[in-house]
Amino acid sequence: MQFFRSMAAAAVLAATAAGAQATTTTFSGSVGPGVNPFDVLATSITFGSASNLVGGVSSSGYTAEFNVGSVTVLLNADALNIASVYLKSGSTVIGTDTDLSNGFAFGNLAAGTYGLYITGTNTNTSLVGVFAGTTTVTAAVPEPESVALVLAGLGVVGLMSRRRMR
Repeated sequence: MQFFRSMAAAAVLAATAAGAQATTTTFSGSVGPGVNPFDVLATSITFGSASNLVGGVSSSGYTAEFNVGSVTVLLNADALNIASVYLKSGSTVIGTDTDLSNGFAFGNLAAGTYGLYITGTNTNTSLVGVFAGTTTVTAAVPEPESVALVLAGLGVVGLMSRRRMR
């Protein structure tokens, strides 16, 4: 009976250790008037272990108000046209996502520091374009070999525990 309790406790401990902790952060930035095309670093992200990165980015229209003497002038600008999001490690492009309708996603990234870049156009020659977004980092799903290795280790621990009980 003690053997089964030990195995259950070890399995719960392994499952808890493997549970994904998600970390969500926000970022924002701007693009100068008429910068067409633009390619800007949105944020830097550092992973301590293998991870997945998902998120979203958007831009909305904006209005600028200027007072010239007694006349108020309103300038309406279209949103930035965001074309893609890509991830770099140093000078190496890790991946690019061009279908941003459901956000962006990059999976199974090794530990390290990455730059998240945004590309697109700001055709408005008068106003600065603004973008904002979020990123969520989760632990990468373990490979089947890793799961098999953990289970084999638990089996060995169980056998050793059972031998000692005799």
